[in-house]
Amino acid sequence: MLNRAAIFAALLFLGACASPEGPGSLQRVSSVTPQPVTQVQTAPLPGTVTAQPLGTPGSQPIQTARQPSTLTPGTVQPGTLQPGSLSTNPAQSSTLQDFSRTQPLNGSDGNAQETLQDAVQAGLQPQSVAPGLAPAVPTWPRVSLAPITTAPEPNATQLFDAIDDATYRRGMQLAFFGDETAHYVVRSQVSAIPGDQTTSVIYVFDIFDARGTLRHRVSGSQTIPRSGPDGWALVDPATTQTIADDVAGRMMQWLQQNPS
Repeated sequence: MLNRAAIFAALLFLGACASPEGPGSLQRVSSVTPQPVTQVQTAPLPGTVTAQPLGTPGSQPIQTARQPSTLTPGTVQPGTLQPGSLSTNPAQSSTLQDFSRTQPLNGSDGNAQETLQDAVQAGLQPQSVAPGLAPAVPTWPRVSLAPITTAPEPNATQLFDAIDDATYRRGMQLAFFGDETAHYVVRSQVSAIPGDQTTSVIYVFDIFDARGTLRHRVSGSQTIPRSGPDGWALVDPATTQTIADDVAGRMMQWLQQNPS
């Protein structure tokens, strides 16, 4: 018991001697101040996203300016390709000449090679037609049609307009009546004669030259399966159109063989 008390007293004595502030004082422990984490900024590669480290509480976010990426002629860097942009390097740009066809066209030999550009240009050129194969376009003389005076109105005007339209649809346009430059003048006589059960429409169209000489005559008749006191009252539009087509076709057939 005595030994334990002596050992305890010795320990207290040694502790008092070790303290710089004297016996009975405790050694002050200095506080450790936290240091902020140093942020390392690295230059981001073009097209990459740089991870930003978290700063200390209350610190301002650090904004890094992205370095402008330069486009080397002939190369495309990742993340810098703009819509519609093309390389300006002639050695690496793709043009129409780069896709030239190296195989002979149409099974011809190697000496008859043709590029795709030549084929496109050839297709855009107007194709020439040999004179012997070109369709012959008839040159019609100038022809005027005199008013139809032997038929009552409105039949006379309807027949005149039907003949004018029939010749136009066939490629010839009639000149105005009285045109001094006309090569031919067409005069007509038309009658609608009623019978017992039918009505006959008889027509004669004479073609005169500029000197007044009769050159050709187109005549015919159409039968209407109806009869009455007034024959022209029975002439319907279908009959008028039939007469106009017959007169225009036969007249133009002769004019094509006698242009002047």
